[in-house]
Amino acid sequence: MRIGDINDIADWHDARTCRERITPHVLERIHNDNIRPTGVQIVDYPKDVINVRPLARFTIDDHLIYSTLVFQIARSIDNTIGRAVHSYRWLWNDNGFRAPVRSWIRMQRRCRSLLKKDGTLKLAKTDISSFYEGIDLDTLVDDINYLDIGNYNPGRLGGFLDGFQEAHHAWGLPQGLDASGLLANLYLTPVDEYLRRKKLRYFRYSDDIDIFSRDWEELREAISDINKILRAKRLSMSAAKTRIYEPDEALHKFDDTEKEALQYNIDIGSTSSPDEVKAFFIKASEADPLSTRDLRWSLRRLGQFGVDYAIGWAFENLARSPHLSRTIFDYLHYFPGETDGISRHLSKIARDTSWLNPHLKKEIFRYFLTAQINNRAIRELAWLALDDSNTETFVREFATRYIGRTSKFGDGPRIKHAYESESDLYMRRALLIAMYESRYCPTRMLSGLTKESTLIRWTASYLLQEPKVPLPKESL
Repeated sequence: MRIGDINDIADWHDARTCRERITPHVLERIHNDNIRPTGVQIVDYPKDVINVRPLARFTIDDHLIYSTLVFQIARSIDNTIGRAVHSYRWLWNDNGFRAPVRSWIRMQRRCRSLLKKDGTLKLAKTDISSFYEGIDLDTLVDDINYLDIGNYNPGRLGGFLDGFQEAHHAWGLPQGLDASGLLANLYLTPVDEYLRRKKLRYFRYSDDIDIFSRDWEELREAISDINKILRAKRLSMSAAKTRIYEPDEALHKFDDTEKEALQYNIDIGSTSSPDEVKAFFIKASEADPLSTRDLRWSLRRLGQFGVDYAIGWAFENLARSPHLSRTIFDYLHYFPGETDGISRHLSKIARDTSWLNPHLKKEIFRYFLTAQINNRAIRELAWLALDDSNTETFVREFATRYIGRTSKFGDGPRIKHAYESESDLYMRRALLIAMYESRYCPTRMLSGLTKESTLIRWTASYLLQEPKVPLPKESL
């Protein structure tokens, strides 16, 4: 389970191996009519250089409960949504969602194909301001009731989401979870119905809506009417992102032909592909504003080709572009032969912790952890992060795991002392894993912890099996 770009320190392997024990607990909580989440954290995740979005981190049991409550009605929700909607579509074999990246690419191709077939089409683009946060839960429960799904009780889901709002400075649906995307699709079905009724060609990915017509006035009227529908749902359009484009401008909004040509050359094994991708990266890195999508695409492929050209750019842009930190570190992982040089640069960057974005701090610890590099300076920074309760929890978790993996004699008792004085569930789990990896985790202690009422009991049960705890899952 990954929320946005926040990995779990052990890829939730403890929960995976204890699934048979967790399931009865989850089912028992689901049948409680007053069900509420027990351990949610809100993480401000960078969308770009300036803006953030609030991601919700649930404990594993809360995550499973929320997903179960929603996935019970996934088929019914998906059946109400037409082919024009590409986001969070449920597979017909009930095995989860279609791949989101492929779904997005497919929508872009359909838009581009439509514009190429009819060169007279104009495009209206819009999306919704603070979409997930603006969703009204009472209205959402009414929408689920309207589906009339057998014995399903939407009050349990509504109560769970009410509890989410009551406990945190967050509103609407929890962001970063697939289940929320499915509910968001249901919430916008009145917009889909309006566009179908008007016989307008359109495509939608979550709250990104593309509408096509030869008539400018028809598009303007559609935008106005959709805005009224959204207001009835307690939502509003983003004025900055709502615009009508002429045909020549419209096609440019979906023009990925250069990347597709490059990918074709890669697929057929063209020897010129590394240089072509490098040239594409240079152009993307010099664009203003930077295209996150183009940079991710090109950095991934430069890494796959083993082209280290972008390492210097990566170091220069780490601090300025926190929203690209995961992409940059995933690229650096492609060069295990350069770990000494990369380590020196990262250690230098990490020394000044006063200005480091928390997501960059986390990625620095993740890099040294997954590359299995024992670095004295990073160890010292990890202890500073662990000891500072004001540091974001997800940063402290990765720092703690790094300490456990690189522990020296005497570290075990210190980690155990931190565990005994820690109240945060996420950190207690991280510290318990660190104690185990530092070889200072008595069996009698783990046996006692299996009787806890929190998720710690599953981690303790897992560690009693003396496993080799996996490193955070990579996205390469």
